[in-house]
Amino acid sequence: MKKLQGLLVILLFASGTLLAQKKTISGKVTGQAGNDPLLGVNILANNQKGGTASKQDGTYSITVDSKTTTLIFSFVGYTTQTVVIGEKNIIDVILAPAIATGEEVVVIGYGTQKKSSVTGAVAKYTNDRLEETPNSRLDQALQGKIAGVRVQNISSEAGADPKVQVRGISSVSAGAEPLVVVDGHPLYEGLSFVNMADVASVEVLKDAASAAIYGSRGANGVIIVTTKSGKANKTKYSVKFSTGVKEAYELYPMMTTTEYTNLLFYEASLRLKDPSITTQPAILNSNERAAYIVESQIRGGVGTDWQREAIRNANVKNIQMNVSGGNSGVKYYISGGYQNDQGMMYHSEYERFTVKAKVDAQLSKKVKLSFNFNPSYIKKESPGATFTDFYRLQSFLPVTVDASIVDFIRQHPNGQYTNIQVGDFVHANMFNNRVYSGLMPDGSLWTTTSATSPFATANQSPKAIMENVSITNNDYRALTSGDISIEILPGLNFKSLASAFVRYSNGLDFGKTNSRSVTYPSTGVYRSQFFVDLLSENTISYNKRIKDHSFDFLTGFTAQKTKIRTEQTTATNYASDNITTLNTATVQTDPTQTFNETLSRGLLSGLARMIYGYKDKYLLNVSFRADGSSYFGTGNKWGYFPSASIGWLASKEKFFDNLSWLSSLKLRASYGATGNNNIGDYLFVDRLFSTNYAFGASTGTVLSGQSISRLILSNPDITWELTNQFNAGIDVALFKNAISFSLDVYRSKTDQLLLDQSTQAFAGVPNFINNIGKIQNDGIEFEITSNNIRKRISDGAQPQTYPVLEIKY
Repeated sequence: MKKLQGLLVILLFASGTLLAQKKTISGKVTGQAGNDPLLGVNILANNQKGGTASKQDGTYSITVDSKTTTLIFSFVGYTTQTVVIGEKNIIDVILAPAIATGEEVVVIGYGTQKKSSVTGAVAKYTNDRLEETPNSRLDQALQGKIAGVRVQNISSEAGADPKVQVRGISSVSAGAEPLVVVDGHPLYEGLSFVNMADVASVEVLKDAASAAIYGSRGANGVIIVTTKSGKANKTKYSVKFSTGVKEAYELYPMMTTTEYTNLLFYEASLRLKDPSITTQPAILNSNERAAYIVESQIRGGVGTDWQREAIRNANVKNIQMNVSGGNSGVKYYISGGYQNDQGMMYHSEYERFTVKAKVDAQLSKKVKLSFNFNPSYIKKESPGATFTDFYRLQSFLPVTVDASIVDFIRQHPNGQYTNIQVGDFVHANMFNNRVYSGLMPDGSLWTTTSATSPFATANQSPKAIMENVSITNNDYRALTSGDISIEILPGLNFKSLASAFVRYSNGLDFGKTNSRSVTYPSTGVYRSQFFVDLLSENTISYNKRIKDHSFDFLTGFTAQKTKIRTEQTTATNYASDNITTLNTATVQTDPTQTFNETLSRGLLSGLARMIYGYKDKYLLNVSFRADGSSYFGTGNKWGYFPSASIGWLASKEKFFDNLSWLSSLKLRASYGATGNNNIGDYLFVDRLFSTNYAFGASTGTVLSGQSISRLILSNPDITWELTNQFNAGIDVALFKNAISFSLDVYRSKTDQLLLDQSTQAFAGVPNFINNIGKIQNDGIEFEITSNNIRKRISDGAQPQTYPVLEIKY
């Protein structure tokens, strides 16, 4: 009996000891603001398997034994933190976002990467107040902001597409514009679709090694736009309004007709005093003399400043509104915007309405869902005449009929202007085919021997054309996308993205009777296009760190299909210039300018990438992509684009430890291949178009039929244009990143150039596309950034730059 009692005492003592070795720790995990609970945070003990995750309200509870000394808190997008337990039973933790640690993250193809680990030429531009810049488009706002990116305005029209180039021109006939990717969707629209107020960051992949992951579309560089997302915090509202005025800084220095004539006569007087000149050339021809008489004597010496007739002081307005917020489970960002940008030329107007809704949902600790919907409407009016048409016009020609010349015009010998009224537009024919007589600058009397025309043209003046020709266009666009990310295993993630870009545009070019010339019939050109671009991307990524070795693998498959339907109808001779509907035209179709076209394009791609790092200072990036394009025929559809880059973060070596002024030093080199298929559709096969056939003798009989294109001949052998590029660079940051600079040296060669080449005359077709020729680009880029003024947050006497982690006891 005593032995049994002793055994029970021993068992009770052991049980009490085991119970004493276990304890439960609880608490709450929130985001950096301290009041937004995080759902699904992984909490692990340092010496035991298993763990727990935080609940919807951020609370957690975990049981540990006495050997457990620390808890590890990890969550996607936040910095992993290790907390010492000690004697505590309650531990509340505030996690900071990963980017708040000071390690900048850049967006690369199909993922993100720490900037310190980037081995290619990748530039990032971030501006929280980008929408406050006096620009109507994102590409214009990027002018001069990124080394190697050239943005050139080639039109004075409001909302017109500027010319964007990354590291020069690498193609001739296949286009030289970079690929634009917005939230993962490659857009044919370029940057015109993006509302600047919604932009979070812009990354530019400049070298082939960075852009090769996009294969056939990365030959001219890649611009990746990431839009804003909601954050897990209190709902925030923002309303911004800006307005501005544009005026001409300087105009072309142009002589009036009178000034030009006086100069020529003055030069002639100097030649007469030069004994070495024995033969005096004619000072002016009869047309120029007649123009001088019109301006100096008929118009009383008043000339027209045609540049001022083309331009005005213009206004620009911008209204942006957004609301964002959410919690750890669901985050949202909703915005709306309105832009009104007047061009400096009359009848140049650009209006844009945009709406954006973006929702990110953490469905569970392993499943994340995102949805994006971004519609927009753009209304655009373009002037019917270019600025060049204005400034090259002679000043003797008035804009409208005024009291000083109305009688002169009514007395035209042809008698066709007897009903002209003050205020009507003037055209050159009113002054043509007349006999002129008047004094020249030297006092001599000059009289024409026959009818003379100062400006022999039947065209209207550019001002008359601008006021009587209307060019309008309406664009309805929508980008919608959804993606789901699933964590299959720790570090192993699957992501599937589906997106669609839809655009419907319609426009009308309408010219009133006599709007372009004295014999021009009222003409309307109706245009419409329906564009649908569908994209499916499926990728698997795996991240693993084994001691000093880090691995990042990515593989995937993408499919993109595009359908385009274009229609145009041309009609003439309208019953009224004020009613522009098609049914009011006498001739409702012009066969040469009326057509319907339907196109379909496809692109299939497979991709893979490996990023390896040893001790975070020896870096390797290898990628490969294969693209199959519908632009090429059988046997030539597939292109293959490999790349490799290496980097050495030298500042992490021990021999740099004593250099406190050196924050970072990285050397990198890359080599890669990209392709280009940006040519017309179905050029590898002859397409049929309508034509007429003549049969029989004499005048014969004309019958309608079909024939191959009369503009371009097919070439079944065309294939990918290939660009290979080498890049070497160095990145340096000094004085705790106060000053940083990058230097890049590159050389690119484009082979098998897709060139629009002339054919032999007997072919009957003038041109065809052929793989011929090479282009080489060499360049040096230097970029320097200074952050000398920094905002500091002070808490009492202890300054803090940013909080990384906070523990509450």
